[in-house]
Order: sequence, then C-alpha cells, then structure tokens
Amino acid sequence: MVDALPEGYRQDDLGPQATWLYRTLRAAEMAGLDARDVIHAAVDARDLAGSRNVAAVLDARMRKITGPLVPIPGKPWTDRLRRFADPQIAHYERALRCAMDERAGRLGLHAIETSPDWAVRALGPIPEDFGERLEWIARAARIATYRELYGIDDPHNVIGPEPTGNAPEMRAAWHDAFAAMGRTHTVDVRTLPDKSLEHMRASYRSETGWAPPHVGRQLRDVRLGAETMRMKAIRADAEARGARDQAVAVRHAAAAKQARALEAQHREHEALLSQVMDERNLWDKLSEGGRRLAVQADAELRRRHPDHKIPALESAEPAVPDQPLAQPGWLADLEEQRRVFREEYEARQNVTAPAEEPDEPALGEAWPGWHRWDGAMLQPPKPEIRPAEPVLQAAHHRQAQYEAELEGV
Repeated sequence: MVDALPEGYRQDDLGPQATWLYRTLRAAEMAGLDARDVIHAAVDARDLAGSRNVAAVLDARMRKITGPLVPIPGKPWTDRLRRFADPQIAHYERALRCAMDERAGRLGLHAIETSPDWAVRALGPIPEDFGERLEWIARAARIATYRELYGIDDPHNVIGPEPTGNAPEMRAAWHDAFAAMGRTHTVDVRTLPDKSLEHMRASYRSETGWAPPHVGRQLRDVRLGAETMRMKAIRADAEARGARDQAVAVRHAAAAKQARALEAQHREHEALLSQVMDERNLWDKLSEGGRRLAVQADAELRRRHPDHKIPALESAEPAVPDQPLAQPGWLADLEEQRRVFREEYEARQNVTAPAEEPDEPALGEAWPGWHRWDGAMLQPPKPEIRPAEPVLQAAHHRQAQYEAELEGV
C-alpha cells in the first residue's frame, strides 16, 4: 500500500481514515479486483498535491471504482485459502473452515426438517422431487448461514436490507443469500462474454417496464385529505348543534355533509391507491433478482471497458402525473398501467426455469412469487439444530468422565 504512493507521501501511519481505506480495498477484492491494481488506479487518477489526508483522498477515489460493483459469488469456506507462517495456526484455521462448511450444511437440513417461516417465505414450500429438495436445502443453507452470522432471528424478515459498503464481508454474504433466494446463485457475470452482459443489461428496461407506478405520495395525500375532511365534518356538526341561529345551523350542516362526501371520495381513492402500492411491492419482489443481474452486468461491462462511454441504465417505470387525482384521465392512465402489470404477472406464473439438460425436469417457477405464511399464529416449538459430531463426542466424553467420578466417590 505505502509502496504505491509517490515519494513524499509515504508514511507508516495513514491515520484513522486508514480503517475505511482498507475496508474499501477489501470490498474491491471481494468484487474480484486486484487490490494492487485498484491502489495504482487511485494514485494515478490525479496528482496528490494539496491533499491534507492522503488516506481519505485515496479512499474517495477507490469508492468510485468499487461503488457500482457487487461481490462475486461466495465459495465454500474450505476453498477460501489463507496462508499462515505458524503451522499450528494454519491447522486450526483449516479445521475451523471445515467446521463452518459442515455447519452450513446442517443449517440447510434443519431448515427442511422444520420448515421455518423465513424459509417458506424465501423459497416456497418444500418440493416433493428429490433433486428439487436437494437444491432447496442448498439454497436454504446459504440464507441460513447469513442469518446466523449476522444475528437475524426475525421469522418474518428473511435477510433484511442490503448492508452498506462499510461492511464488505457482510455485504458479500448478503448478496450470496439474496442470489439463493432468486435462483441466481449460480450466475457469475465475470465468466460471461460481452454480448451476454449486454443482453442482461438491456433487460433492465423490460424488468422495469411492467412496474405499477409508485403512488406513495398520492396515497399519503389522500389519507391526509380524508382525515382532514373527517375532522372538518365533526367540527361542522358540532357547530350546527351549538348554533342559535337557524340559518347558521343549516350552513354548518351543509358544510358537514359536503365534508363527509369528500371524505368518502378520498376513502375510495385511498383503497385504489393501496391496491396499486400492494401491486408495486409485489413487482419489486418479483423483479428484484432480474434487476440486480442487470445492474451486475452493467458494472462488469464498466469494469472491463473503463474507457468506453456506456450510458447509464434507464428505467422504463411509468411516470406518475403531478396533477391531482381527481383530474380527468388520471384514473384511466392508472388503470391501464395496472392492466399491463397484471398481464405480465399472469404470463410469468406459467414460465418455468429450464434445467441444464433438455431431458431433465424444469427447476420450478422462473419468477417465484413472494410466498406468504398461511399457518397458524401459534406453532409448537421447533427442534433445535443438531450439534456437530465433535461437539457431541466431547459432550459424551465429558458425561462419561462425570459418571466415572460419581462411581469412584
């Protein structure tokens, strides 16, 4: 690291910012880049003259390189080789990696034995076919590994949001788990030719073209408007009851009637927009895997061809009009966008993912839905995961020693 810096900027202590600098380098390595190449690219980008904090400047330049990249698919722990000068430490670390792989396998088996809520939500019900069950176990093991490593125990939250770049190992594990959820865990964009990457990148428009519009702001406005009209009707009713003048009472009663009518109209719009947002959330889950693959393909093309002017990814999501909901044509456009979504959604329900061999059965739904848990709220306690064999052997040995000591007494 220090050797790559020009003369006059080399220093043994880069200060507190060095922590973030090394994390960025670690993110680059987990994205498949060579750390030395990233360092030299950051140093050669511009002159360091006038830099008060060299580590902060280099970190900012490196983040522009590594920011759009995603981690490469994770390898088994036993394949993540590290070198240690001390043979005892090397032997211990190798045994630890083997134990972690074995633990991941037992997590997958435990998931298929107990059918936890998070697994059903992420992967769907346990398949009957033996080959599909094996794949289900392997995918569940990847997700369960991330959940256990980073303390996610909420049964309704599968893996949570994507971690930030400040936690490169966690972010790589998250992408590994997310890829298992979307059946993209076997896709490595770094092994694909440019034409395939360009095709995957172009799919971003088709994946976003059938999205229902995001009407969250409009939904907030109609809910606020409905509540405002409700309060206005209550106040007008109270004013009408307390008015001593008959004409004033009639005027307040009319205002209350009009407010209740407007509240009813707002409630109808609220119900409609709530349905649209539900469809939007469903689209977000169904298309997330494809959209992320398109982003990964775009990032890989930029990494391979840094000198090419590649246009930014463009979304084909329908725009939401800025005009009020009550304007003519607003609801008609909204219904047309919903029709496009429903047709695409229904078409994708009948599409299956082909197997590698033509004679083998399909792998299941090409775009699996976001499964919901339909079981009872109260469930019997699930069996705990079986400990590793060395742990069981040590426990049995300890129990035998304890019983032998009792007999000796």
